Amino acid sequence: MAETASKKESVLKKNKGMYRRDGSKKSARGFLGPITNKVSGGTMTEFATDMQYQGKTIDIPTMVPTLSKSEIEYMRNMKPGAGWNLSNQIERTIVNKARAHARKRLEAGKSPFYQDGEK
Repeated sequence: MAETASKKESVLKKNKGMYRRDGSKKSARGFLGPITNKVSGGTMTEFATDMQYQGKTIDIPTMVPTLSKSEIEYMRNMKPGAGWNLSNQIERTIVNKARAHARKRLEAGKSPFYQDGEK
């Protein structure tokens, strides 16, 4: 049993960018396709934040189809993992759009994250 947990831990460390905090696997595509982060050089498909939903804190993607080109470009220049400054207008707008998009999907019984094979 410990060996299986150790193998899973090893895979998670090796492919850290492909897994969410809860251990679920990310899509390599996301809603917008893979986008290069100019700060880290890494690929972004989700750029997650969190929100309250039905009394729980859940992770949601901020890379959603309702963003403008300028909002996506802004995110390309953000440091991954730095968090969101909600006193900054563009960052607040991005997070609000992401939360509205996630809420709509959750209410339709879907994951807030893009699932491979979706149209």
